[in-house]
Amino acid sequence: MVDVHFRYPDGQPGESGGLNGVTWTVRDGTFAAVLGASGSGKSTLLQHLNGLLRPARGEIRVGDFRIEAGKPFREAAALRRRVGLVFQFPEQQLFAETLEQDLGFGPKNFGATDEEAREAARRALRLLGMDESLLTAGPEQLSDGQRRKAAIATVLAMDPDMLVLDEPTVSLDQASRDELMRLLHRLCKREGKTVVVVSHRLEEVIPYADECLLLERGRVRFQGPAEALLARPRLLEEAGFPLPPALRLSRLLAERFHLREPPASGRTGAEAFAERLCRLLELPAALHGREDDGPCGTG
Repeated sequence: MVDVHFRYPDGQPGESGGLNGVTWTVRDGTFAAVLGASGSGKSTLLQHLNGLLRPARGEIRVGDFRIEAGKPFREAAALRRRVGLVFQFPEQQLFAETLEQDLGFGPKNFGATDEEAREAARRALRLLGMDESLLTAGPEQLSDGQRRKAAIATVLAMDPDMLVLDEPTVSLDQASRDELMRLLHRLCKREGKTVVVVSHRLEEVIPYADECLLLERGRVRFQGPAEALLARPRLLEEAGFPLPPALRLSRLLAERFHLREPPASGRTGAEAFAERLCRLLELPAALHGREDDGPCGTG
């Protein structure tokens, strides 16, 4: 997107979450995190990526698609097949009697035969590590975590190139959040999907994100590697973004014992924090590097 401006009409929900000259590029096959306080424009930005919202100024470019302010755009359906958008609480949109019917609805709308829709449903479940026996189950028979993954699978069944998710882990327990983030990272790195995640949990996305976009009142405050953002906690605080407990403790230790901020290297936040703490306590470092389909952590 290039110099995108957007304003909600007065009185509409979300009117404080507009965009003010946002320019941002997401490379194919990237795992990108969109961060910011409430009302910073995160959800508004996501809805521009598949044409649900149109810029008042500027333009959106997705592959060969181009949405320009003030000009008609007649390829919305084709764009939305390429860019799959998953809203908050997507499981509320499951409506059919069986999961197979829900997963096949999108492909059939784009002209798939019954057999093609069934195969698309099976493939989507496999990508999310779900058993195909669940195809005959109704939504009420699934756990909270399974319903969330099933709802994401309804978007994956249309085989988008880009998967865009608005707070995908909200209301899930810790184990389900961790599992879902690992699955999304796997879709990016093993299946070649471009994944864009809005989150208010820095510690949740940093282990996976290749790059971050930090918004404040509709403006870009930072864009770049996740490690570089992690090394600038004051910027996060100024943007009204709550720091995770580990980062707050790390900063307090740095100030109290005059430790240098970790360099913006290839290390993740958890690794840098653990190394700093071990150095302070004169303990041997015991760090775990990030795997392709799992989060990093401390031993």
